[in-house]
Amino acid sequence: MKLVILLALSLFSQVAYSQTQDQNPDSGPVKLLHFINGKPYVDVPELLEWPTTNGEDYLNLTEKTANFLNDFHGEFNNCDISLTTQGNYLGALTELWKKYLDSFSDSEKPQNWFIFGGTPVALEQIEENKLQVGNMIFRCRPSVVINNWSVLEKLKAKDLLEEDPKLFSKVSHYVLIVKKGNPKKIKSLWDLAKPDVHFVTPSPTRESNSFAFTVKLLFRLAQMNNQAKYVMKEEDFIKKMFNHPNNQKSYKWVASDIFMHRGMPWSIWYGKGDVGFMPFQMAKYTIETFPDKFEMVTIPNTENDKIFGSSNYNGRLFLGKIKGNWNKKQIELRDQFLSMLFTSDTTKILKKHGLERD
Repeated sequence: MKLVILLALSLFSQVAYSQTQDQNPDSGPVKLLHFINGKPYVDVPELLEWPTTNGEDYLNLTEKTANFLNDFHGEFNNCDISLTTQGNYLGALTELWKKYLDSFSDSEKPQNWFIFGGTPVALEQIEENKLQVGNMIFRCRPSVVINNWSVLEKLKAKDLLEEDPKLFSKVSHYVLIVKKGNPKKIKSLWDLAKPDVHFVTPSPTRESNSFAFTVKLLFRLAQMNNQAKYVMKEEDFIKKMFNHPNNQKSYKWVASDIFMHRGMPWSIWYGKGDVGFMPFQMAKYTIETFPDKFEMVTIPNTENDKIFGSSNYNGRLFLGKIKGNWNKKQIELRDQFLSMLFTSDTTKILKKHGLERD
């Protein structure tokens, strides 16, 4: 029986926001997280959390907003090919994967495969050869990993890669995403510090590296845009955003309790948030998916290369081939996928969805 399951847990488009993770997200002359002593209002819908029936909980990635998965029971084994990656470039990934599958005849097409595009759990997933979502267990070892450098670095240190990682793509820039019509009239980075603007971030506990990078990048952009007409210091800008004394009632700082690439748009449309800060390709996909709900606000940045230039790993995705006891078919399918990823057609697809290549 043919079983094809796509687990790209990214309804709106980190990457895992976590594509934006830096090697050292808290590095630099200022320890930015030390400025933050406030606590976010955690924006999450109140739903019943049903227990799983199989008793396993390793790498349990079930979301509170997806309890229907508890009605889907089973195990999935012996994948022809499996990819673990980021969720914040879902538009490009969906098109690339369709192109890959369409390159086969019906008799040769991969029969059992899945993609996981959520939080970076590649190392744990590979070491345990298991992933759980609801009452479904997936016991397939990923053959390909596309993720930020810190993830690939860990895999290399564990001797899990067949060869050195390759650069796959990079973020072009970051934007603000707001509700359609921009009801809070947010026009610049500095508007984020206003008391009545509710700023949504990744969870500082669940997606700690992504949150740390968000703070670092906001601070850097504030430095670049801090012209004479702006009196606020960059440190004060961060403090005003994150250290409101009564945040649980003011909702000045809102954190998403589900993966940020889905939780941020949810919070802005349904919850307490007004504005989020995300990679352009993620905002582009979100707005194209929900054109009646969201729009973007660009942030002036004349020194973009200093943030996303070739001298650092910010906003870059790297690809790794995973070691494993692969059979001939699995190797052929993986290598054909990898060959497709480094063609000019793939470069065009990435560009169409807001991603760049060096």
